[in-house]
Formats: sequence, structure tokens, C-alpha cells
Amino acid sequence: MHKAFRHTVVLMTVAVIAVGLLGAAYTLWYENLTLNANVSTGTFDVDWSIEAPPVPVVSTNLGVDYRPFTAAEALKATQCTASITTNDAPGQANDVADDNVLTLTAANLYPYAGCDFLIDIHSQGTVPAHVAMTALTGLGPNYELYPTCGYPGFPACDDARAFTITVLNAETDPNRASCERLATGLGLNGSFAPAELGTQLHTGEELVCGLRFALKQVSNVEGMSFSWRMDLKAHQWNETVLP
Repeated sequence: MHKAFRHTVVLMTVAVIAVGLLGAAYTLWYENLTLNANVSTGTFDVDWSIEAPPVPVVSTNLGVDYRPFTAAEALKATQCTASITTNDAPGQANDVADDNVLTLTAANLYPYAGCDFLIDIHSQGTVPAHVAMTALTGLGPNYELYPTCGYPGFPACDDARAFTITVLNAETDPNRASCERLATGLGLNGSFAPAELGTQLHTGEELVCGLRFALKQVSNVEGMSFSWRMDLKAHQWNETVLP
């Protein structure tokens, strides 16, 4: 009798402990956590634009000031053109190249006549961009004469160019310093050294430059052609492409 009672007590005690443990599981305070990961990349797209048609200009005061040709002077005017094309050959961009070749042409120049160009470099990508001048190459048959010190009829070596490349941006224009670097680089030839333009372009921003190409009072360049190419590389802002 007593044995049976003891067995019953033991069984009831085990049952109570089991129910207690079950109750503890049912009353646990908790919250499930989830981590989702999403990664996307930005876009890089820097192109040329022509802000306005080029304008033939002339100085009648020995280069002290320039003005557009009047309608009556149309037959005296130089010919100025600007065009944009795409070079999508391998190595021109890490992704897709477009509108990456700007060609400026000033024809029928004579002393104190020239062309005004209004151009820009702009960013349509989401990654901020810097622009570096990386190389300058002479192309035309007479290019080697263009900056040669001591060549007959040319000024002194510190100013040996047959023509000038002048920045038209206002002194207060924040773009002016970068445009001056561009203009200076275009005119250096053998003295050219790679350099950053010193501007940062965010989405929708542009570097607008006004450049004037005009011939100096130089007698021995009649009938000559001068052609050259500047290579620039637009690149992400947090790396450099220069040595």
C-alpha cells in the first residue's frame, strides 16, 4: 500500500516538473531578426557639349580688343566650326564611350582675326568626376613650327606661339581657373606636363569654358595648317590617373 502511494507521488512530481518546463518554453520573450543586404553601383558618364555656335571675331586695334564681325564684314570673316563625335574604340571607357571627341576648327585666320568657342565638360553619371589632361600631340604638317623658339618671325621663346588661346570666362567665374589650365595646356606643346583641371563634377554639373583662338601679327605662317590633339581622362574623384 505504501509502495503504491510512493510510486504515485513520484509520478505526480515528475508530471508537475514537466508541465512547469513546458510552461517556461511557452512564456519565452523573443523577437526574430532579419538582415537583408542590397548592393548597387553608380554610373560614370562625362561628355563634351557645345554651349553655343562658335563666333568669328576680329580686332581692329592690334589685338587690344575683339568683336564679332558685322554683317557688312561677312566676307572678311574667319570660318569657325565646332563638332562632337564618338570614339567608342576599345579602351576609350570602362563602360560605354559617347560624345567624347570635340573638334574645334578656326579657318582662314589672319593677324588679329579668330574664333570664340563656348564649350563644356559635363557629368551625367552619379559618381563625382575629376578631369585630367594627359597628353598633347602634334598632328598637322606645320605643327612643329608652331612653338619653336627662334624660328624666323616668331616672338621670343617665352611667347613663341603664332596664335593665342585666351580664356573668355569672367574673372569672378568659379570655372575660370580650370579653363585657364585647359587653355595653357593646349598651348604648351613640348613643355606640356600632365595635370588635373582642378574641378569636380557632380551629377548635372558642368565646366563651361569660353576659348578664343586668334592669330598674332606673324608674317611667315601664311597658308599653313596647325593641328594637334589633347587627350583628357575623366575619372572617379577618389583616384588619380597621373604619375
